[in-house]
Formats: sequence, C-alpha cells, structure tokens
Amino acid sequence: MKYLIFILELIVIVFYVDVSYGTSNSSVMKLDSTNTEYTAYYSEDITNNTILILDNLPENLKLDIWKASPIETEVLSYFPNMQLMQEVYNNRVEDNGLFKSNFLDYMEELQHQYIAGSISEEEFKELFLSPSF
Repeated sequence: MKYLIFILELIVIVFYVDVSYGTSNSSVMKLDSTNTEYTAYYSEDITNNTILILDNLPENLKLDIWKASPIETEVLSYFPNMQLMQEVYNNRVEDNGLFKSNFLDYMEELQHQYIAGSISEEEFKELFLSPSF
C-alpha cells in the first residue's frame, strides 16, 4: 500500500512539473491551432521553430497560406524592431517564387511609411495582416 501511494504521488509530481514547465514534447501540437488545411506546408527546424515552405506552389495560394501561418503573427510580434522582423521572415519562409521577395518589399514599404509617420502602429499592423500586392 505504501508503494502504491508513493507511485501515485510521484505521478502527480511529474504531471505538475510537466504542466508547469512545459517539459513534454507538446510543441508539435502548436501547429494544430492553425488552419489545418495548410499544415502540410509547415516544417520545424532543429530548434523547433516553425518553417513555412512555399516552394513550387502557385503564387495565388501562397498569400492564403501565409495569412494562416503562425509565422505571420510571430513576425508581427517583433514590431517595432524592423530588423528583427525581416530577419525572422527571411529565416523562416522558404520560397523559390516571387512571394517571398514581394512580401519583403511590401513589409519594407510599410516600415518606411511607419518611420515617416504616414501610418500609425495600428495601421501598420492592419496592413501587415492584410497585404495587398
């Protein structure tokens, strides 16, 4: 009976540590919170960062996949650090077509407008989340 109680206590402690410190391998599940229609285009690098792979896809589909991507909100979370936003975008999006360079140009244009004061922070974020190019 002592051993059963000891084992139950041990299980409770392990579960508590897992939940409190996130020690289990639940990072794979974070992709399920996004649009499951596009999860086939995600990959993880060696440090468990999500990578968006847009190689060899039609250009009109890439924007929809980008909008459903967790990388979009992650890049935006680094605002107003424009350099870090561009670095994360460049490192986490793979594309052999025009989308990556077109969106990077669009992001730079938004950054110039924000720095010049022609758009506010809210306008920047709104335009970033609904690109038109």
